[in-house]
Amino acid sequence: MYNINRDTLSNLAEINKSQIKPHGSKKKVEANVRLKVVIPFFEALGWNKISDIEAEFPVRNKRVDLCLLIKGFPKLLIEIKDIDEDLDKHVKQATDYVFDLESSVDKVILANGDEFRFYKCDIITKTYKKILEWKRDELSNEDRQNEIIALISKKHLSDEIKQERLDETTLEIFIKKFNHWKILLFNSLSQEIHYKYAKNEDFKEKIDKWVNFRPELSLEWTWKDETDSTSMNDYFSKALNQELKIKVTVTKSNESKFWKQYKNPGFKQEIHDALRNSGIAVDLFDKFALESAYLFLIRILFLRMAEDFGFIPYKILTPSWIMNFYKYRREKSIYHQICSCLSEIDYHFPIIYKYPLFDNIYFKDLTWSKVILIKIIEEIILFDFSTSESDLIGKIYEKSIDKNTRKLLGKFYTDPIIVRFMLSKLEEINEDKTVLDPACGSGTFLKEYYQKVQKLMISKGYAQDDIPDILKHQLWGFDIDPFAVQLTSIKIIIQNFKKAPKERNIYNINSLASKLDDSYKKALNTEKDILSERFDYIFGNPPFFVVNTTEQPYKSIIDTGYYNSIKSSNLNIASMFLYRYILQLKQNGQLVFIFPRSMLHINSFENVRKEVLKKKIQYIYDLGKAFEDVGLEQIIVIVKNDDYTDNIIHYGLLNLESTSKEISELIQYEIDQDYIINNKNLVFEVFSGNKTGHPTSGRQIKEKLLRTSNGKNVNDYCTKIQRGLGYQKYAYSKRRNSDDLIIIGGRSIFNYGKKGTETYRYIPKNKVVKAKMSQKASINLYSPKIMLQRLVTSKIRIVGCYDNEPIDIKERFNIQVNKNEKIKIFTLSFDTILTLYLKEEKYARYLLAVLTSELATYYLRDFVFIRQTLTIDLDTIYLEKIPIVEPTDVQLEEITELIKKLEIFVENGQEKSPVSERKRPDWENPEDNLYQKYSNLIDQLNEKIYDLYGLDSTEKDFIKAQINEFDDYY
Repeated sequence: MYNINRDTLSNLAEINKSQIKPHGSKKKVEANVRLKVVIPFFEALGWNKISDIEAEFPVRNKRVDLCLLIKGFPKLLIEIKDIDEDLDKHVKQATDYVFDLESSVDKVILANGDEFRFYKCDIITKTYKKILEWKRDELSNEDRQNEIIALISKKHLSDEIKQERLDETTLEIFIKKFNHWKILLFNSLSQEIHYKYAKNEDFKEKIDKWVNFRPELSLEWTWKDETDSTSMNDYFSKALNQELKIKVTVTKSNESKFWKQYKNPGFKQEIHDALRNSGIAVDLFDKFALESAYLFLIRILFLRMAEDFGFIPYKILTPSWIMNFYKYRREKSIYHQICSCLSEIDYHFPIIYKYPLFDNIYFKDLTWSKVILIKIIEEIILFDFSTSESDLIGKIYEKSIDKNTRKLLGKFYTDPIIVRFMLSKLEEINEDKTVLDPACGSGTFLKEYYQKVQKLMISKGYAQDDIPDILKHQLWGFDIDPFAVQLTSIKIIIQNFKKAPKERNIYNINSLASKLDDSYKKALNTEKDILSERFDYIFGNPPFFVVNTTEQPYKSIIDTGYYNSIKSSNLNIASMFLYRYILQLKQNGQLVFIFPRSMLHINSFENVRKEVLKKKIQYIYDLGKAFEDVGLEQIIVIVKNDDYTDNIIHYGLLNLESTSKEISELIQYEIDQDYIINNKNLVFEVFSGNKTGHPTSGRQIKEKLLRTSNGKNVNDYCTKIQRGLGYQKYAYSKRRNSDDLIIIGGRSIFNYGKKGTETYRYIPKNKVVKAKMSQKASINLYSPKIMLQRLVTSKIRIVGCYDNEPIDIKERFNIQVNKNEKIKIFTLSFDTILTLYLKEEKYARYLLAVLTSELATYYLRDFVFIRQTLTIDLDTIYLEKIPIVEPTDVQLEEITELIKKLEIFVENGQEKSPVSERKRPDWENPEDNLYQKYSNLIDQLNEKIYDLYGLDSTEKDFIKAQINEFDDYY
């Protein structure tokens, strides 16, 4: 098939020049060069002059001498010159043929019969490189023959376009190509969108409208807005290192070397180019470009699958279609050629193509690079999809858009294992139940539900081809993002290509609107208000962000009054979804949502908790940080539209790290719903519930603590509790003037003491001490105080110390209330410290003891923060929930003395081994020789606090077990 004739190559080397061009002739002999040298040369390399070689191949309004074809695809151009011509003069002409063809052809040979040059061109950058050069008289040399055969033989070039079956074994190869296509198309569209936004008022208006009605978008957004995440900075740094071939470290701090360099326009542009070349969106226009690239590729991929599965009557994307594409130059012609390949799909599967790119922005609003489109289509044709699994598009999308790209695009993927677990909690699933995902995203929930019901129906005897028509009325999906709607539609259609209905109930709408207005009805070609439909099951993973109720589109939604019962100063969109869709359940219908875990206890969710508690809450499953992209902890909430009388809520912590494909529960609690309803602020105290095998419960212990304290809390012992001073912008690490004041933050304290002077910061005295000094600054400077770290870490424990020592005489400054009186001053604190000012100083160390005790840690974890492990603000509203017992004089003295011992201990330990801001004290490390003594003092303190509250050994053991459970699993 690919015969190589080395003898012919050797014979060509022996041809006398006079046989090609007679001596003394001035006539051009390009025809002789073609006939006697070039064509025999390529025939010797396995090319057939009848089927593989086309003469006078058209390129724009010119013609190149020869074009080599494989399976009808142009593969190599050949420009022939007279045997006496200097080829240096014709390199541009030859390479311009490649650029002007605007195809995936990237190779050209320039030859004059005596000399051959092989060039490879980069069509995107319009550059070229000479790969090989040889003389005709070298063709008898075996090594030279091998070089030429390896580059331009028909076998070699045919291997480049060999069709491969797309399956699990070739999927990774395809993903690499898919990502390459995405980056090419993304960069082309990015340039187009930036230019058009600046120059075209109509286009600018469309983009502005798109942004205004998408609250998660902002024209001011840039990639820099994502650099507060360590994982994103690592992602950016890796991309830049690969592109720039130098070490680049992107950091959070604006004062780092990188961000200082970034202020330089040249460096900034270099960084932007490198990011875009890695497929990373730099600004909002890039987001649009990247999503447009994905959408086009997904549509073409769907078309190829439909072709190879045989669900359109003939193949559209063929070599002849591409050859026609080569001829077009005008933008409109290119657009219509692309539309021609989609029109057949539009007939068979209109739901895929009836939507624009985004809202009111259409394909025709952008200029699509013909070169890149041809390259993509030529290469995608080389994959055979006929044996591919039905969910191939979903797999390609999910594997090609990593977690960091999803975060940049604001798209989050729900693991099918989690989805299947959620669907397993639906009761009495059958083919008659109606279901809705009101934020359908990439369609994972609806796809998994379809497969689950399809399996059930087949077991009942339904024919597989009858299932799509039955389920088309049962499955519903809403999303504000057209891209999501199309991807969901594709995922459902490809479950059964053969019998896929032309229409589905997958709608591009704002699913939080209270009703569907007439304009939407017209756009969606429906007479009914689909937002008023009720469903048997509603499930999904709705978005989480705080809504700006003063801006569109949410202002008009809020102004309807529909959400009045859940309004708050920080209304989360997730609350709107939960409230909106528990109201859309049929009687005994179920809602299964992934939700922010903070919903269990944060005050801003109190109103939505109140509404949800009117229904029967069946399950709360803890996912922890299942979605690294989001940076939040999540739960699964399962609610049934049924009476909640005597209902017991099941809480479970899920094991998502198991190698098994099944999700199991690590911890379980059973909680009385009435108990939560009667709780202050309706906090979901799931850990107050009963545990199998335990004689007591968190609820019993909490009630005992509240009784023992007689309702007292920190407010009964303090004149004021407030954050420190927000003076960070005035502070510096070294003292600049003798009267600068010391100020410290949360990282400068540990339990029962302050860290060394190297953790101090300094601010000018005149920033604090003024003629009209603020009350907050005055009390902070002139009063002793308990200082607590305000930012509570994942360990959820209170860290604090008592600062009652005036600044040492060496540090004291000439600060006077009046001319004759000097007063004591104390260390200032930043607002990363919560300060407690005592009514009576005798209670200071006692209060510190209770707050830093094991008992308070347990209470804070299980009843206040409900084991939320992300950083939390320890503000008064949370601190005041801890019950504080009024001690006897003896108890007060004993506990105060213990704290003093601890203060002396940590002061001595600090002198031996200073503790930096981020370092853990040595004495808290079990490997350190100071640990045992420190631990003994802490144990004594904890025992005294337990005794203070009258807890018995069973209750103490329960609390210790709860603390260990948290440490082991959260």
